[in-house]
Amino acid sequence: MDFFREDWQLSQFWYDENTSEQLAREVLENTDKDSLVCCISSPTAYVKLMSMKPPTQNNNFLFEYDTRFDVYGRQFIHYDYSHPLEFRLAQELKSSVDLIVVDPPFLSEECLTKTLETVRFLLKEGGKVVLCTGAVMEPIAKKDGLLMTTFYPGHQNGLSNDFRCYVNYASKRFPFKKDQE
Repeated sequence: MDFFREDWQLSQFWYDENTSEQLAREVLENTDKDSLVCCISSPTAYVKLMSMKPPTQNNNFLFEYDTRFDVYGRQFIHYDYSHPLEFRLAQELKSSVDLIVVDPPFLSEECLTKTLETVRFLLKEGGKVVLCTGAVMEPIAKKDGLLMTTFYPGHQNGLSNDFRCYVNYASKRFPFKKDQE
C-alpha cells in the first residue's frame, strides 16, 4: 500500500496494519480454494489479502473507483457506488460471491444503501459479509442483517468518526457485541 497514497478527494482512508491483517485473516478462515471473494471499496484489505497468497488468489476481486488499482488486471473492477449494478462482469458475478469485505467510501445513508445493493446483488445465498463503516450507520446495516461486532477497525492516519465492523454471521475473530447475540 506504500505505492498508493490516500486520496482524500476520493474519501480514501487506509486501514492500519492490524486491521488489514485481521480482515485478511477473516477471509482466509472463512473461504477455501473454490470460494469467490470481493473487496468493495476496501483496497487495503484486498492488498493485504493478496500478499498472503490465498488459495482463492484467482477468485478475488477488488471493486474500486480509483483506477490506480487497475494494476491488478482482470481482478480489478472499476466501481462507482452511485451506479451500484453497473460494473464489468456484473452478470457473471451475480449471486456467486462467498465472502464480501466492504467499506463504503462515504459516511452517508445514500452511499451505504447503494453499496449494500451491490452486496445483495453479488452475494450468493448463505454468503458472508464483513462491513466496516461508522457506528452511525448501524440502523441501515441492521436492515441487511449485519450486526455490530466488538472489533474496531483502525486507520493509518486516524479517523474522527466512531468506526465499527459489522457481520452477517457468527465470526470467531469478530464476535457480535453482547447485546446483539
